[in-house]
Amino acid sequence: GSLRRAASINAEYMGDLHFQERRVEDWIGVEFKGPHGNTDGSIRGREYFRCKRDHGIFVHEVTKRLCPEDLLDQI
Repeated sequence: GSLRRAASINAEYMGDLHFQERRVEDWIGVEFKGPHGNTDGSIRGREYFRCKRDHGIFVHEVTKRLCPEDLLDQI
């Protein structure tokens, strides 16, 4: 299920990535409604969430809140 729903994105995963040596920062797996990403929800052979090809992206957790339009502008 989604962690957060917005007009054009869904946050689908939050946590560590298996290949990180130091697991200090959380990552957020984001699904876009359109092909604005670079993943299908998997990274280095492990699936963290499912979405269409190039509809997902992994980003570091941030404290600044952005509206969906501003997030898309950042990519």
